[in-house]
Amino acid sequence: MKSLNLNLMISEKNILLLCAFIWSFSLSAQTKEYTVSSVSNVHLLNKTQYLSDPDNILSASARNSINRILYSLDQQTGIEVAVVVLPSIGSGDCFDFAYTLLNQWGVGKKSSNNGLVILLVTDQRCVQFETGYGLEGDLPDAICKRIQLTEMIPPFRDGDWDTGMVAGVKAVKARLDGTMVNENEQQPLNPHFFISFLPCWDWCFLCLLSPCVAPEKRRGVRYVKSTLCSVLIPG
Repeated sequence: MKSLNLNLMISEKNILLLCAFIWSFSLSAQTKEYTVSSVSNVHLLNKTQYLSDPDNILSASARNSINRILYSLDQQTGIEVAVVVLPSIGSGDCFDFAYTLLNQWGVGKKSSNNGLVILLVTDQRCVQFETGYGLEGDLPDAICKRIQLTEMIPPFRDGDWDTGMVAGVKAVKARLDGTMVNENEQQPLNPHFFISFLPCWDWCFLCLLSPCVAPEKRRGVRYVKSTLCSVLIPG
């Protein structure tokens, strides 16, 4: 009887381990890794749609709000914004991904190069703004940074993607349609668009490295490239 009970205990343990393995594998399999070519440009199919969220990370309400805001902005100013929300881009870099989207999708008017891509990748916990050169005066680095830090990062730290994305898009629209107030553009800010949500001690480390961010241009599209560091947000 003791031998039988022991065998049953071992058998149950193996079953539990197997179930845990299957559950872990299924979770990893559910996180799809996207490439630029596998993300659908919804604006090509429907001119009232500006958000590509293939895995429905955002709620229906948030998606509708973002599309309404950006449709209104497009109608008022002619500025086109593409928002892309993805669970994973594998080992890809958020900056490179957003830059490639901006150029391959041709976001914005070709004559004025006034497009903007806002990319959120949840597994890397990064949000990236990528602007066309024509928006450099209307959406300078300091304003992009302020929008990310004040409107998007606080809810993102709590895993609230809906609130952060809607607030960020609203702030972008307010800036571009001229309704933003209390801008205080003279406040010194690091002109780097990549946001990473990492522990508090990394924030102190960043302060020592901030001078390493260097702006560059290529093929007529304004972008900001970091050679060493990124903005680190305390967790």
